[in-house]
Amino acid sequence: MKARIALAAAVLAGVTLVPATAVAAPSAAVTGNYCELAGGLYICEYGVTAIYYPNSSTSDQFIIGTDWNVWERHFDGSAWSRWNSTGGRARGAIKTYNTGTWQPYIQIPGDDGRTWQRDRFAGRWSGWYPA
Repeated sequence: MKARIALAAAVLAGVTLVPATAVAAPSAAVTGNYCELAGGLYICEYGVTAIYYPNSSTSDQFIIGTDWNVWERHFDGSAWSRWNSTGGRARGAIKTYNTGTWQPYIQIPGDDGRTWQRDRFAGRWSGWYPA
């Protein structure tokens, strides 16, 4: 009965209930709106950021998860990978810089007030470092 009352209250409040199995990152860290993409929950106001690689159907997508970490998934031309945490504690939207090559980079405003960056080189992403 309590579950039905909670569900009815959530519907009236315009809240979407999402099963815990759909969470890419812990949802307890967020007290605002979040969205879902391919099983990963993310902070809606920061959106989904993507990089598209030249002369291919390959791409990467990035989100700020409900744990404030940057999450990434890769499309190899035929299938998407699962969401992977890259670490990086963000407090704002991810900025992507597509250099027109296979060596893009991303930046985030960190929770320490600094801008942090990751580079992609030779098919691998670097760790986070101050930009």
